[in-house]
Amino acid sequence: MNSLGAMKKLDQFAVLQTTTTAGAGLHTISEIDAFSVQGREEESAYSVLQVSTRSGITGYGESRPLSRADVAALRTLTGKPAYAYEALTAMAPAPARGGLNMALLDIVGKITNAPVYRVMGGPTRFEARAVARLNGSSDDELQADLQKQLATGVLAFLAPILGPTARNQGSAFVKANLDRFKALRAAAPDADFAVESRDELTPGDAASLAAALEPYHPLWIDEPCPVTNLELLHKVSDQTVVPLGFGRTIRNP
Repeated sequence: MNSLGAMKKLDQFAVLQTTTTAGAGLHTISEIDAFSVQGREEESAYSVLQVSTRSGITGYGESRPLSRADVAALRTLTGKPAYAYEALTAMAPAPARGGLNMALLDIVGKITNAPVYRVMGGPTRFEARAVARLNGSSDDELQADLQKQLATGVLAFLAPILGPTARNQGSAFVKANLDRFKALRAAAPDADFAVESRDELTPGDAASLAAALEPYHPLWIDEPCPVTNLELLHKVSDQTVVPLGFGRTIRNP
């Protein structure tokens, strides 16, 4: 966080401290209500929590459907400081904790006149690195696309592997992909590369390729093999220091 961001955060917490100590119980919880939102087939889809304070500030949050017992348990929190969201969330019944946390943070944000993300720590970075996919079916096409994208200022790339023709490719397959990666690195020594595998490799080939690429420090190997056997994935990960990336091709929850 830069100095300006740090000063803003300190100012916000100074406001919070001043307003919460200026009068006894100024921001204590005065009332908690829950409203059921209907889903399909007359079942509650979720509940909306409304938390009010003696200072007139109200916060809202959404939670799983709540029972009357859940709401009764929440109401035992009246009289407690609304800004103590960490302590109070743990005291709430489990189905209501997410919604209560949202509502209390909503109140804190209104007290400090700041968005919740800033109250909880402020921005951690102001830039995100661009990673471009290299396009082409041959090494020459990849090299041409690399030069084209380098000219635009991009310095991180997702490089595709040579597509396997069968299972368990062996050393020749690993060497061919290693040569491709080395050539790209040589053409752009100041750039970084991740390896795009499109989940086409077996765990054995993925482990062999990752080990061969280690000296060239790829950012990560993306989708090296299908996510079907977590034990095998752990084994591949344990055999290399190259990070493995998963998730982009997972479509089912």
